[in-house]
Amino acid sequence: MMRLAILTFFLFSMRVYAHQDVALEMDMNGNLKGFPNQYLPAKLDLISYSLRIGKNKIELPECVVRFFNHAESNTLTVSSSWYHDEKRIPYYVLIKIQPKGKDYLFRLLFNLKTLLPMKFEISTPYGKPGPGSRASYTHELKIQDYCWDDIKVKSVQT
Repeated sequence: MMRLAILTFFLFSMRVYAHQDVALEMDMNGNLKGFPNQYLPAKLDLISYSLRIGKNKIELPECVVRFFNHAESNTLTVSSSWYHDEKRIPYYVLIKIQPKGKDYLFRLLFNLKTLLPMKFEISTPYGKPGPGSRASYTHELKIQDYCWDDIKVKSVQT
């Protein structure tokens, strides 16, 4: 009985490291709202295909811009996380692009502090669709080395 009590105490006293992304709002001009002050200004420009967070700005090359094709017919969501243990995973910003009428989405993950790309993926659902069904296959998108070389982060004045 004592063992059960100790085990129960141990299980309920452990820290939980799970976190949830903060959904960011994007206005008509691409300004991202919801970041703390140190990450402002923040903007996703769908004309120049650039992302700015604070003093860093990245212009996405054509090999990445192709995921945004027909941006007006895509559902675009932006989220971020900056309050978790940075030793476990860097702070990041996540852009999800869901082409209209398609059952897949692109996930573009960038380091929040440097804006360097962390991972690009495509995610497709599997199983029975419906409420609570979140199962999906996720595959890393192969980006050619020359494309990664074209991704440059610039420092800009606020």
